[in-house]
Amino acid sequence: MKTAAKLIENGSFLINNFNLTPRLVKNFMKIIFLGKKPLRTVDLCFDYQCNYKCQHCYAVDFANPKKRGMSLDDYKLAIDKCVAEGAIHFNLVGGEPTMDERLFDVVRHAKKRGSVISLATNGSLLTKEYCLELKKIGLDVVLISMDQPDKVDLDKFRNKGCYEDVMSALDNCVNTGLKVFISAVLTPQSLRDGKTKKLLQFCIDRKILMHTNLPAIMGRWKNQTQFFFNEEDQQLVRELYKNRYVRACEMSSYFKTACRSGWEKLHITEYGDVMPCTFVPIQFGNILTDNLDDIRKKMHDYKLFKGHIEMCIPSTHLGYRKLYEEKISKHKYLPVSHKDVALDENTN
Repeated sequence: MKTAAKLIENGSFLINNFNLTPRLVKNFMKIIFLGKKPLRTVDLCFDYQCNYKCQHCYAVDFANPKKRGMSLDDYKLAIDKCVAEGAIHFNLVGGEPTMDERLFDVVRHAKKRGSVISLATNGSLLTKEYCLELKKIGLDVVLISMDQPDKVDLDKFRNKGCYEDVMSALDNCVNTGLKVFISAVLTPQSLRDGKTKKLLQFCIDRKILMHTNLPAIMGRWKNQTQFFFNEEDQQLVRELYKNRYVRACEMSSYFKTACRSGWEKLHITEYGDVMPCTFVPIQFGNILTDNLDDIRKKMHDYKLFKGHIEMCIPSTHLGYRKLYEEKISKHKYLPVSHKDVALDENTN
């Protein structure tokens, strides 16, 4: 049942973006017959400014006053380079990306290049008029952040008034015909105390998919090791993933459910730095000055991304946890160059 639902969902994206079909076919041909690893998803980051103060915010480690942010033309160049590497999906993130006036132009350019576009937002600025414009320019899906099912908990976790913002944003997306998902950060506690289950029921009742994210021990959660997932926590996640209304980054890979950071997925910061994932702050080059194929080859050679990794690296990988605590967390600004955080030979 879940497989059928996913095929229907993916099919709808393909119908609405038929011009990406040749690139998608080409990517599968490269994988099957040439053994190559085409790019799939790119998290494209706007300004790190935000009107919320979420407890778990990762972006506080990235805003660097010594660096120049990308211009609109830079974003367009980044998109073109990623498409040339096979990218079919761009996820627009922040900070709060709806605060950036370049958002609409970036979406328009990515749509011209034949791509699926998603927007990760807290929903606070999603008025009916804003949603109508997003629908008009072809945005494919809105991911609205909602981690707690109750008003008091959500407002405490993210920002006072957040619950009303989310409810209003959901209504505006639905009423303007925008596809919308709930984006939730899971924790070991929320899986055990029933809050994740209650939030899932909220989504099921509204026939909205819940896109799950595992916690990253960085930013305002720096050194909060209670959020790291042990094997028992991971088993609870596996059970959750069986529900047809649940989605996760790992489920979007070309052939199997696994973490594809650095292989099928990239994150590009506001400054053009290229990382394997939003929550793996290791830089392998800059999209504006370096060849993207060369950047990806460096990632493929980096020991952390070797072999099969079932779930989110910063949430479950013991080797990465050690690397972050001993090396990455010591730096004032992120990301850190891969040259400065080489893995030990005995890291698994």
